Amino acid sequence: MIGNLVKTDGISALDGILIVDAVNLGGFNQNLGADLARTKSRGGVGRKVRIARTGGKNNDVALGKVVDGATANIGLADLVHLDSAHHAAGNIVMLEGILQGERVHNGCQHAHVVGLSTLHATGSACHAAENIAAADNDADGHDVSWIYDVDFERIADTPGLVAFAGGTRAHDMQVRLKYAGIDAAIISNIEQAIGAVADEEAGDTFYAVANYTAFPPLVKELDGLKDDDASSVASCAVTRADGSAVPTDIAPVELSRPLRIVYLYPDALNLYGDGGNVIALERRCAWRGIPVRVDEVRMGESLDLTDADIVMMGGGSDRDQLAVAHELLAQKDKVAAYVEDGGSLLAICGSYQLLGRSYYMGEDRIEGLGIIAAETVRGSDRLIGNVAVKTDLAPEPFVGFENHGGRTLLDADATPLGTSVVTGTGNNGDDGFEGLIYKGVIGTYLHGPALPKNPELADWLITHALERRGDAQATALLPLKPLDDTYERAAHDAAMKLLP
Repeated sequence: MIGNLVKTDGISALDGILIVDAVNLGGFNQNLGADLARTKSRGGVGRKVRIARTGGKNNDVALGKVVDGATANIGLADLVHLDSAHHAAGNIVMLEGILQGERVHNGCQHAHVVGLSTLHATGSACHAAENIAAADNDADGHDVSWIYDVDFERIADTPGLVAFAGGTRAHDMQVRLKYAGIDAAIISNIEQAIGAVADEEAGDTFYAVANYTAFPPLVKELDGLKDDDASSVASCAVTRADGSAVPTDIAPVELSRPLRIVYLYPDALNLYGDGGNVIALERRCAWRGIPVRVDEVRMGESLDLTDADIVMMGGGSDRDQLAVAHELLAQKDKVAAYVEDGGSLLAICGSYQLLGRSYYMGEDRIEGLGIIAAETVRGSDRLIGNVAVKTDLAPEPFVGFENHGGRTLLDADATPLGTSVVTGTGNNGDDGFEGLIYKGVIGTYLHGPALPKNPELADWLITHALERRGDAQATALLPLKPLDDTYERAAHDAAMKLLP
C-alpha cells in the first residue's frame, strides 16, 4: 500500500518509495513533448536512487543489494496524478519499489512507473491505461517470477482500464496480467501503446511501468516522440486487447464442497514468486466454474489436511527453510498420511528437498520429512538459469528457472518428473533427471513460477485432485474443460528460446 505523499523540490517521498519528477509531457491534443529534467541533488535518470524507508531510514539500492525490512508493495490503483500543480501537462514519475527482504534473485528488480497524463483544469484523473514492460537483462536478474509478487489484481476492476505488455519478457507479463483478470495487448515500443489510447478523453491517465533496465530505453523512446503530434502517434497504434482472453461467461458446477487448496507457509516459502502457482490453480479452477477455496497455513499455525485437495509449498532462504523444517517435523505424520492417500502436492525447490530424507545447510545435515525417496547433498556451486524438462505429462517440455546449490539424488526406484533439456541442469546436473513424481506429488526445481507457463502441469494437479475425490460430481468434471491457453503457450515458447 502506498503511504502518505510528501513532496518537496520535485522529489516525492513515500514510505518505501521514491518518486522523482523527471520528465514533463505535453497533452496529446497538443504536441507530445518530453523534456528530460534533472532534479535537485540527482544526476538524472539511471543513477543509484535513494529509497525512503519507514521510520526515516534511507538505503541506497544498488545492483544485487538486499534490503531488509517490510515489502514495499506497488499499489498501482492508488497512483493518480501526483503533481500538486494544476496545469494541462503531466509528469513522468519514477517509482523504485518491490523491495523485499531476503529475496535472493540473480540480480535485483526495481520498478519504475511513468505517468503520462492530460488533466482537466482541476487536475483530476479519470480512466487509466497501463503499459508494463519487463526486462530480464543481467542487471535485472534473468528470472522474472517477482511479477507474481506484485498485486496487479488491485487494478483489474479499474473503469476503462486498457492494458499493454512490453519488454523482453512481454509474454510473461501478459500471462501475469491475465491471471490478475486483465487482458493486455503485446507491444514492441511505447509509441504503439500511446497511439492506441491517443483518442481517449483529456482526463485519462497513462502509466508505463518498467523494471530497472527497461526504464532508460522507455525514457529515450518518449524523448524521441517530443516533436510528434497525436495523428502521427495514433498511426502506430497496436490493436487493443478485447478482454476475451480472460473468461467471464462461466457456468458454475456443483461439487459436494469447494476444491480446497492449502498453501503452506507463504510467509516463509515464497522466495521466487511461488505463490503464483496458487494463483494459477485457483484461476484455472474458477475459469471452469469449479468452486475453489484457498487456505494459507502460516508459521505457528496448526496444519489440517483432512479435507485438502491440493497442497502447495514453495522455496525459501536457508534460514526460513530450516524454520519450516522444524515446524513440519513435528507434524510430518499429517503430511505423510496426505501423500500416501494420493493427495496432490506441488513442492518447489527448498520444499522439494525438505520432502526427502535430508538436505544440507552449510556443513549441517538437516533431517527431512522422509516422504519421498530422495536426499539432497551439497554442491560445489549453484545451478542457475533458464531450464526445461521433457516429461510424459505434456507434449512440450516444462519450462522454468532454477537456482539451487543442493544436489538432489533420487533412489533407484524413484520416478523423476522428466529429463533435463539443458545438459548440466536439473536435480543434480549429472544424471540428467529433473524433479520427482510420486503418487500425487510433484517435486521440482522449476521456479518462474512453474504453473502459469506450464498449464498442463496445473491441470494435472487439478485432475488428480478430482480423481482422488472419486464421487460422481468430481468425476463428471473429467476430463477438464479445455481453456484458451494462447497466452500461456506464447510465454512457454518464448521461454524455450531463452535456453542456452
